Amino acid sequence: MQRGDLRRYYETEARLERRRTLPPSRQELCRRFIALLKNEKRRHVVDFGSGPGLDLHELHGAEVDGVGIDIALQNCRIAHDRGITVLQASAMDAPFRDGAFDAGISMSAFMHLEPSEMSAAATELARCLGPGAPVLIGMWGDPMRGLSVDESSIEGQRRPFFNRSVEENAAVLSGAFGSVVAIHDPIDVSDSPAEYQVFELRAPEVLGLTMSIKGVLVIDEQVVLLANERSEWELPGGRPDPNEAHPDTLRREFSEELGVDVVVDRFVDTWTYEPIPGRRVTIHTYVVEAQRAGVLRHSDEHVAVGRFDPAELGALKLPAGYRSSIRRALRT
Repeated sequence: MQRGDLRRYYETEARLERRRTLPPSRQELCRRFIALLKNEKRRHVVDFGSGPGLDLHELHGAEVDGVGIDIALQNCRIAHDRGITVLQASAMDAPFRDGAFDAGISMSAFMHLEPSEMSAAATELARCLGPGAPVLIGMWGDPMRGLSVDESSIEGQRRPFFNRSVEENAAVLSGAFGSVVAIHDPIDVSDSPAEYQVFELRAPEVLGLTMSIKGVLVIDEQVVLLANERSEWELPGGRPDPNEAHPDTLRREFSEELGVDVVVDRFVDTWTYEPIPGRRVTIHTYVVEAQRAGVLRHSDEHVAVGRFDPAELGALKLPAGYRSSIRRALRT
């Protein structure tokens, strides 16, 4: 599924004027968010995945300023006709300076993104917000369905849904925002097997938290680990370059650190680690597979490389978060 399919779907939907008003449940969410904004005297909101600007229209009616981004140009034009500013842009590359807004919202957008893309979009949203800014994110989820593709809503058009559980989505969002303030009761829709998940978050008080992308590589039923200068074992991986997707980071890091080519299989989890006091690192973990067998080597960044049976991990100096990620990876 290419991102172009999603853009074409929403360009077509906009031309057909399928979205004219918000459903009552979304209107209620907007009213709650407006009350929070007014209580904290916040007036400048950014909306990721605005569509034709319906949520922003509700905010503007309450005298809250807002700017949105959307992948479909026709949605931007419809919003403009309503007096709403929506710019055509990717949620992973927003055209705003750091800390430009004091609140953020995203409704029914992140469920179209695979985990690595969702993490990148959430991190980009956090970048655009001032410290402690409130954020409201809603998305459809259904862990029983996994990836599904809607091909029936508009003839000839396709859009993906990455259906995840509340816990999975909360873990990815926590990687960008540090923690989830509240998870609202899911909104059930009688004619849909899915549920609408709503998360309330806060932008980090300290912007620029370090992120690291790690991979669980199993060779001959043994887990590959690297030893660092703190005499700890850790999963291979590292920090992404600017605008680099997580799979690309893993391919680059495994090549640099181990001399092995890998492909990403699936997302595992997200957790936060404090390797030294005051330095917090958000860890995103994936299962990777080696494309070809070979001799593993370590770079100058590490002091040793090792392969361990799962039963041996308990005796290693291995942070608990890595241990938990490995267990999850090996279970599926």
